[in-house]
This record gives sequence, structure tokens and C-alpha cells, in this order.
Amino acid sequence: RGIKVTLRRMSTKDTYEYLNQAFTQSQDWYSHYGTLPSTKLYTEYFSFMKMNEAQSVLETGSGPGNGVPEVLKVAPQAQITVSDISEGFLESLRQIPASNLHVQKANIEELPFEDNTFDRYFSNMAVHNVIDPKKPFTEALRVLQPGGSLGVSVFGNDFEKNTYMKLMKQFREFTNIPYHATILENLKTMGDPDTFRDLVRNAGFSRVISFGINTVYPYGTPEEAKDLYLTFPQFVDWMKQNPDRAQEFKEFVMGKLHEVLIQEGKPIGYEAIILVAWK
Repeated sequence: RGIKVTLRRMSTKDTYEYLNQAFTQSQDWYSHYGTLPSTKLYTEYFSFMKMNEAQSVLETGSGPGNGVPEVLKVAPQAQITVSDISEGFLESLRQIPASNLHVQKANIEELPFEDNTFDRYFSNMAVHNVIDPKKPFTEALRVLQPGGSLGVSVFGNDFEKNTYMKLMKQFREFTNIPYHATILENLKTMGDPDTFRDLVRNAGFSRVISFGINTVYPYGTPEEAKDLYLTFPQFVDWMKQNPDRAQEFKEFVMGKLHEVLIQEGKPIGYEAIILVAWK
């Protein structure tokens, strides 16, 4: 909405290589900054899913494993399977000390599991990273047991409520670091509760609810917030490759953070769209 960003289109093979490389490169960043807002999201959809009654749980796009302790808190009896396409994240997941945890490399669009395997399936801020936006949900429907439930979250597409992504787009525009075109298109669809609900209903789920909630980073000043962006791996690489413009970029980041936090008095955060569906 009013922000120009470069888009990149890729083949299916190149897309998954891009995602594997991007997430492996960013695993330390996601381990830290992905944890802060995510706990609130897990709480929201776990309650709808009755996660405390789960026996067999699948998480896709597990990243560094921020969701595992949240499942263990409410469902210590469950067998938990976590999955990702990133080799770096998979290695992190294998280090989690839980005897009921199973790690599996998996493409969210082509899950390597038998039909009717799990009674709960969740995915946090991951289902938009696909080629075919419907495929994650037809696959979820296939691997869930009858009566099983699905809980997912994505970024909302209303940038007035999404200062985190609005700023990220401005910084990408400054550095000319492109967004993956298909992924951005998926966010436009899934980032609206109504179109997201329709997408999942059309995949075959019998009952679907979706809604938005706000989640924020606890930063009150630009100084507190700066590393959220300045340590983002793609921006770190850009500054290394463009040392003559690195200081200019840092000042641009601080200026934009000042606009949002000080002048507008808004927190750095985003509206997340929560969707829960039942088979």
C-alpha cells in the first residue's frame, strides 16, 4: 500500500532453494526475534484446538523450535513431530531435549506422512512460504485424523496495523533487496481473514474460523528497536557489500523508527491473522 518494493519470480526448485538458504542464514535471528511475539499466537490457537487433549501433534515450518515448549506446557503426553525445509533449523530442532519429540525434514506442500496420522497440526508464520497457497491445507486435511484440528497464523495485510512489515518494506526498498513475488501474493490472500477462511474451506475443511490479533515487540525507543532490523541477515550482508552506504542505511533505519515510535506513538508490531479449522 503505497510502498514500492522489488519483486522476484522464481521456479519451484529455485524457490525452495531460496527458502532453505534464507532460513538457514537467518536461524539465529529467528531464534531470538521470532520468540517474542509468537507466544501470544500459540496461546490463541492452542485454546481453540484444545491442544491440552492432543496425542499426536505435527508442526510444519517449525524454525528453531519456538513452538515446542509451548506444546510441552499444555500437552506433555503428546508425541510431537516438528518439521522444516531448512537444514540449519533441522539441526537446531535435533538439539531440543525431549524424548517425545521427532524431527523430520518436510516440504509443507508435500508432507512425507501417511493419511490420518495426527490429531493436531499447527504452523506459525510459515504457510505463506509456498508456491501453491491451497496445497498446505489439502495436505493438512490429508494427514489429520477425522475430528483433528489445524491452527495457523500469518501476517495481516493491513499495513496500518502492521508497522513491523511496513518498516521492513521501506528498508528493503532502500537496499533494493527483493521480496519473493509469489510469497508476497500469498500474504495478500492469507493476510485477510475472509479470503484466508475461504481458501481453507475450499481445501476441504468442514469448519473454519479466522480473526486478527495484534502482537508487538516491547520496544519503546529507536535505540531499543534498531537491532530488530539492523541484525536481520539480509541487511547485514547488504551493509558488508556496500560499506560506503552502511552508515546512511543505519541513519535511515533510526529515522524511520523515530517516526513510528516517537512521532506517531505506535509500537513495532503486526496484526496476525489466526485461523483454526477442523476436519
